Amino acid sequence: MKQGKKPSKQPVKSIRRNEHGQIVKGSGPLNPAGRASEGESWAATFKRVFNMTPKEAAKFAGEIGKRLELYGAKQTTLKELIAYRLADALLFDPSAGLLTAVMDRAEGKLAQVIGAVDWREEVRRYGYDPAEVFETIAQAASARLARADHGGSLDRSDPAEG
Repeated sequence: MKQGKKPSKQPVKSIRRNEHGQIVKGSGPLNPAGRASEGESWAATFKRVFNMTPKEAAKFAGEIGKRLELYGAKQTTLKELIAYRLADALLFDPSAGLLTAVMDRAEGKLAQVIGAVDWREEVRRYGYDPAEVFETIAQAASARLARADHGGSLDRSDPAEG
């Protein structure tokens, strides 16, 4: 949970303004206590709720609490009940997406190898000099752009390219 800045124990300078309403340099800060706290974060909320027992959660949860009271005698947390419910869903109503999400969360996502190809090596493999190929491409692109600047087209079927 993010906390706002604690108020300073030093006296706060008053904010001085000039005749145009602008703040005068060296006057006190506009917000001496800092930004206000946003309240409890989602992560903190989930942690607090998931670590409750069903009996504790039933006190706060209204209609949902009535369902949770069914588990009240058991000394388990909601987090454990969710894990049991996920296991139940995966066993009796399998879902590849749910299994992937649970496994990614439990064991981390699998590393994805991205095969990067060095174009220079590919060009050399075919017996060409990468610098010459690059220069040829750059010249062709420059010529095509110059034609387009003079009312031509970038399209390969441009009759001006005859």
